Amino acid sequence: MSLSSGLTIDCSSQKCSGGVAKLYLANKDDVDSITYTTDDNSTATAITMVAAAVFYEFEFADFTAVFNEDAPAENCNYAITQTFDGIFPCHKQSVRDIIQQLQDGSCCGFVGIVETLSGVKWLWGDLDKRRIKLLNSPTTTGAAIADQNQVTFNFQCQTTKLAVEYSGAVPV
Repeated sequence: MSLSSGLTIDCSSQKCSGGVAKLYLANKDDVDSITYTTDDNSTATAITMVAAAVFYEFEFADFTAVFNEDAPAENCNYAITQTFDGIFPCHKQSVRDIIQQLQDGSCCGFVGIVETLSGVKWLWGDLDKRRIKLLNSPTTTGAAIADQNQVTFNFQCQTTKLAVEYSGAVPV
């Protein structure tokens, strides 16, 4: 694919403030198919799930969740690293159980959707063999009484494809 257009800034529509509203994750094997407008590098418009499977919704403490893509080029190839980090307050048994499920599920991996605070949704981890995995989940009790007792979720996907915008409803 060669360059076919440029970018201009539209001063009337600059509502693109940072921040993540939600992260949705589905087990890789629960996603039956993904519909794209033209090819898998274009906007995804629908996701069909296997049987009664769904995406699971994750919320994080305000101003702690971030999605990043790093796409360095080498020899005309791109090794893209996508990361998602977010803090969930009040570590307890139910959170520990989710961590265990995420650790167990990381062997096969997940497909994810990041919904930004500006309402844009990004689909990632949708390439075969290039799924999202829980990289780490450090927990802390804090030291002082005012410290937050929390868990930080670190997800990663190493892929050859940038996330694509997702315009459909999230199957939850």
